[in-house]
Amino acid sequence: MDYDIVLYIEYSKHSTPLKKATKPMYGTGFEKSVVNNMPDGFVIRAKHPGKIVEYDTANKLVVLEYDDGTKDVIDLDNVIQHNSAGGFYQNVHYTMLKKEGQRFKQDEVLAKTDAFFKGNKANDLTYSMGRLVKVGLTSVENT
Repeated sequence: MDYDIVLYIEYSKHSTPLKKATKPMYGTGFEKSVVNNMPDGFVIRAKHPGKIVEYDTANKLVVLEYDDGTKDVIDLDNVIQHNSAGGFYQNVHYTMLKKEGQRFKQDEVLAKTDAFFKGNKANDLTYSMGRLVKVGLTSVENT
């Protein structure tokens, strides 16, 4: 892996989510590939292949059943999470990318945090690092 990408991923562990982040207008490809290298807390990946067996909307829980018979639960409610070794906590909310009854592969992204990623499918997630704004520039004489 390229050293610059490793360095950027390390820095992104300390990022702060924006309430209204947007997809970048132009990209280098990094913002699409970074999802595969982000630590837990930004996305939830499948530990093994399996399927989603129950989507409990009342309790905001999703029950996964892996092919080896074990089960796991994803909590979709707001979670207070420590931001790496940054010394502060943040409110994280996960959004599921799969529906009840759908199958998934090992390491496939099952849920994302809307504050960091835009897109509705696991193969269409874009790391959103900021907000697009309109900026007007002007030039005056002697500048």
